[in-house]
Amino acid sequence: MKTAVKNTNNLEFNSDLEKIDFIADVIQLDLLHDMVVITEAKKVDIAKKMSVSNSFITQLFSGDKRLSLNHVAALAYYFDLNVKLSLEKKHQCKIINYLQRIKEDKNIQVADKGKRYSIGVHKELAESKQKSV
Repeated sequence: MKTAVKNTNNLEFNSDLEKIDFIADVIQLDLLHDMVVITEAKKVDIAKKMSVSNSFITQLFSGDKRLSLNHVAALAYYFDLNVKLSLEKKHQCKIINYLQRIKEDKNIQVADKGKRYSIGVHKELAESKQKSV
């Protein structure tokens, strides 16, 4: 998503690699969002458990660094989570609809950081998710 151009109705990409980069960002932010909602963990707690710096965790949440499968496995291990990875056919607009849905959710903050997106979950969302479990 580093070079995606945002207009009012769509995201424009100059290449397939830019599309893939955007999809990777969406997957990562979705995964981190789910982890925070489920565990109610703060970034500092995540850093301590994974034995990494606070700044590294911040970079993961901002999209400046990528999650690896080892990171996902560490999150699952340290926070006692099950991981389910699956692939399925989707409609081309699903990613754009996903991003729009996140922006419209009043419990989630989406920051456009120079063509990169970062999400922050409000405490109320985490609390409501916990009550529904």
